[in-house]
This record gives sequence, C-alpha cells and structure tokens, in this order.
Amino acid sequence: MAKPSFLSEAVLYHDYRSRSFKDFSGNNNDGSPTDVYFTGNGIGYSQASSLVEVANSSELELEEFTYVVLGDFTNVDSAQRRIIEKADGSNIDISIRIQADNLFVSDDTTTRTISISGVEFSKLIAVNVKSGENAEVYTDGTFADSAGNPTNITTSTATVNIGSSYVSDRAIKGVQAALIFPRKLTATEHSELYCYLSKVKFNTNTDIVIHEQANVIEDGDMEAKGTDDWIAGSGAILSKEQDPAYCNGGTQSLRVTCPLGDTSASATQTILNVGSSYKVTGYFKNSGGAARVLFGTTGNAVSLGASDEWKYFEATGVADSTSLQLNTNIPGGGTEEYSQWDNIVVQELGKTLQPVSWQTSEGVYESVNSQTEQLENSPFKIESGSFKVTRDTINGVENKVIECISAGVISVPTAEFRQTPTESAYGEWNWLILKAADLNSMYMQFIASVVGGQAATGQNAYQFMLGNDEKFRLRELINGSVTTNHFIGDTIYDLNTWYNLKITRTTDGEFSMYVDNQMITADTGSNPFTDTTWTESKYMTFEVDAGDKIAYAPNSIKKHLTT
Repeated sequence: MAKPSFLSEAVLYHDYRSRSFKDFSGNNNDGSPTDVYFTGNGIGYSQASSLVEVANSSELELEEFTYVVLGDFTNVDSAQRRIIEKADGSNIDISIRIQADNLFVSDDTTTRTISISGVEFSKLIAVNVKSGENAEVYTDGTFADSAGNPTNITTSTATVNIGSSYVSDRAIKGVQAALIFPRKLTATEHSELYCYLSKVKFNTNTDIVIHEQANVIEDGDMEAKGTDDWIAGSGAILSKEQDPAYCNGGTQSLRVTCPLGDTSASATQTILNVGSSYKVTGYFKNSGGAARVLFGTTGNAVSLGASDEWKYFEATGVADSTSLQLNTNIPGGGTEEYSQWDNIVVQELGKTLQPVSWQTSEGVYESVNSQTEQLENSPFKIESGSFKVTRDTINGVENKVIECISAGVISVPTAEFRQTPTESAYGEWNWLILKAADLNSMYMQFIASVVGGQAATGQNAYQFMLGNDEKFRLRELINGSVTTNHFIGDTIYDLNTWYNLKITRTTDGEFSMYVDNQMITADTGSNPFTDTTWTESKYMTFEVDAGDKIAYAPNSIKKHLTT
C-alpha cells in the first residue's frame, strides 16, 4: 500500500521495526529508551520501568492532536498499563491507559473510562483529542467509541512517555510504532493509517548475504505451510490457540501440552538433514518448566527457559537426527504444563560455499542515543557497557562506526554469517579499528564458543589483541583463560588512528595477520603459524573501552569463506 500523504503532517513518527529510535517525521523528536529491547518486530518492554521518553518540543505542545500506537497491549493480569502520555509529576497534558476491556483517557483534571470489548487485543489504538470536545477512540482503523465528557487540555513542557507501568509492576508487552499528529484524523485517514502501518516493511538487513536460500519452514500461522502439519510426539497434546496468537500476519499459535506425569512433550517435523546446521527463530511462552528446541534427539536441545508472555527467540544447532522438535520439558512430571509457539522460521545454514559470505552494508542507522541492549539496526547484541552508531571519516570516506561509550562487550552469532560453526572457524576476517587510550587493550574473539568477553566461562577462542603497549597479538583461550600467545608483533601503532586489520585461516589451520595489507612481523612467536585446537565458532565478540571504535559500514566488517 502507498504511504498516506497525510503522514508527512506527523510531528512525531517512531517505527521501532526500523531498529531505531529516530523520529521519521523530521522534527528531531527522537526517543530515549529505558529497559527496552529490540525484538524481531519492534521493541519489547522487559519490566515495569520500561519506556521510551521523548523530550518536550514546541511541536508536541498541542491542544488538538491524534496519538497513535501500534503494539501488543494484551494483559496477563487486571492492572492498568500506560500506552502513551504527555505528562510529568505535576502535569498531565494527556494520558492513555488500558485495562482489559477499558481504555482510560486522562487530562489534568479528569479520567474518562471508555469500555470497548476486546480493546486489549487490538493491534493499533488511536485517540483523537481536542480541548473542549469528547475524545474519540479508533481501534485497528475503525471508530470504537467516544468519551462521555469533554477533555480539558492544558499544554506543558512535560515529556512524552511511550509505555511504562501505571499502578502495577507490569508495562505493556511491546510497541511497533508511535505517532502524534497536530490535528484530529478523519475516519478515512484512520483506516488508511492502520492499513499502511500494519503492512509497512523496514529494510533492516545490514548484512549482504551472498548465498541466501529459501527457509525450510516459514510458519506465520503454525500450520507448517509448505510442509506437513506439526505432529504430536512424546505423548504431547497439540492444539491451535487464538488467545491471541503473537500474530505476525497469522491468527493462531501452536500449544504443546505435556500431560500430568510426563516429563517431555514435543511437536515435531521430519525436515532436518543429519550433520547440517540450522537456525530457528520465532516466539514462545509457557506455563511452567522449560521450552526447548531439539535439533534431533533430546540430548541435542537448546533451552529457551520460561516466559509467561510472548518472547522472541533464536536457536542454532547441528542436527543429529531428522526430527525438529518444539518441546515442553517438565522435570519430575509433577504438573501438566504447556509451551506455546508462533511465527516459527527454520533456516538451513551454510548450504553452499561462496567466496564472500557476509559483510556489513550502508543500511545501518546512526544512533540517536547510547544503547545498552541491542545495537540499532544491526545483528550485534550489547552484552555489557553501552555503544552507539556514529560517523567518522576514514581514508577520506565517511563511515558508520560502532563507538564504545562505556567499556563493554558486543557479540554477533556466527549463524548470521549463514555458515555452519565449522565454516565460521576458517576463512578471512576484515575489520577497521581505532584504539583510543594507551592504558587500555582491545580484544576480539573472532573465533569464539560462547557469548561474552575473553574471561567468559567456557570461552574457547582465538583472539586478536591490540594491547596497552600498542602491539598486536594473536592468542588462544581455553575456558576463559589465555593459554598461548601465538605471536606478538614488533610494531607500535598510533592511538586514535584507523587501521585495516585482516586475519586469514586456511582449512589446514594456518593463521596469518595483516595490518593495512602488510603482514605483521613477529617479535615473539611467528606469523604465519598453524594451530588446530579450535575447529568451530559460534560467536564473534568485541571487548573494548570507551572511545574505541570499529567501522561498521559501508562494508567494513567482513567474513569470507575460503573454498
């Protein structure tokens, strides 16, 4: 559907499906997140304090407006949840909250309760407000009801808050988009806006994947479209639920119930090739025990834990039999419990060997503030510290760069390379890096077994290091400890200077390390050298300090696969 022409009138337009808190209206009313995280389809709220704040501006001081929020408003208890407000401790321009079948619209003097059956299951809630007139509520593009008495809007310099708890310990589940218009939208415009927002797709693919292939399963309605239906295994009771489903274009989800006395129950598909690597993504929730994805046998399981609300997940594994299982695990079998699944996507990784398999591209947005959970519009997860995407000029070319704001670790699963763990441990790695301070060291676990920095428990890795003596090293880690310095370079490199780093590893285990296309001369050890200790890689992690930078785009982080 074409973009509605009146969208250009918005004074605030956030769409978190872009993996950004930017204001697309062009008014610089960017968001500042607290305790939120990017999901596969917007942002999720992790706790009661979760919200996105927007500082006041003259465009937001309105006596007539339409507030619009596209999101997941379902409740698991009866408490009120804040959807959006412009308010602070002493001023309430407007506050919109939800509780079961009731919507609450408050100004500085009065709270109005509007009863709308099923309002919490709406995907889009919009409220027309004009001081002196009754507020009008639209759900999913259709007029629902009006408030019983007029609003009395007094403008203030309060912030706009999207989400956050009201009187309970819970926030709404998540938001895809939030908009503010400086007038009341018409009924036709509400319908057009809902159709557009519910279908618009943002290009958040920041990775150039040369050997992309069709998904094994892409099951938005849990019917296993294109394959067989899900089959009950291990005594499972399967049912299709509409309570509602997470719904990314579908209307139902799949529930896997483990009966009383049993310890395990699965929904299965016979779709895997033994020895192949797979990535499974989607949404789950469960009533108790643990939800698991089994790449074959019960001994080959990825545990997702427990969640009483829909939660996005990613799981990767190598198949040891042909059966993929969505599993409910109840140790002891003392209660009947279930896991519930929606929008499952299964990809087979590393099916072909192309010379260039993964690299960053220009698609990443510049951050509007420091991030502490997910780096905007990128596959990188922030494990600790804070980071943001900024700009820098490198060799006369402007680049997007990952800048460390406070010391920490970022990671990316090698599944993002569309390579198997074995393939990810060989080939060629390229980075542009800048080290800021002489008392610090930069660490990159470019072949790593677990999420986290060099000292993470179970970290079996190969690491390049730019040390506090400004020399490059290539080291080996076993269970989070450095066991071998394979070589230390003899050159001292300058601070606050960009260097092009390249590491290669052949299939027989020979490593070579280059800076600005020149092989580093070894002061200790040798370059190249051969080591075959670690033959798989599941992650690539950076461990850096404030001021350190890694060029992100265009095409500045690359992973090539040698054939």
